[in-house]
Amino acid sequence: PASNMTAYNTVLGAVTEANFTTASWFTYQGVVTANFVTAQNTQAEVDTATSNITVAQVALLEAALALAISNATNAVVVAETTPTQSNVDVAQLLVTALPDGVAKTDLRMRIKAIDVTP
Repeated sequence: PASNMTAYNTVLGAVTEANFTTASWFTYQGVVTANFVTAQNTQAEVDTATSNITVAQVALLEAALALAISNATNAVVVAETTPTQSNVDVAQLLVTALPDGVAKTDLRMRIKAIDVTP
C-alpha cells in the first residue's frame, strides 16, 4: 500500500524562501533534499523524513528570530546613541514586529528611556 504523505506535504508547504536569509534557506533545502520521499517509501521512512524536515524548520525559524532581534537591538543602540525621532521611530517599528518575549520587553523599556533630541 502507498504511504500516507499528508503530513510530509503539509510540512513542506509550511515555510517559504522569501521569509528567510539565503544562507539559512540553503541549509534547509539541503535537509529537504536529503529527506525526499514518495508514497512508494515505507510509512516509517516518510515519518522520519517529515520529522527531520520539521526539526530543520525549527532551526530556520530560530535563525530568523535571532536575526530580527539583532536588527531591532542594533536599531535601539542607534536611537540611544543618536536620539532623533527618526531613529526612535525605526527602532520602535523593528521592536514592535518582534514576537512577545523578554527581548521585546527589554528593547521597549530601552526605547521608553530615550530622550529624543529636537
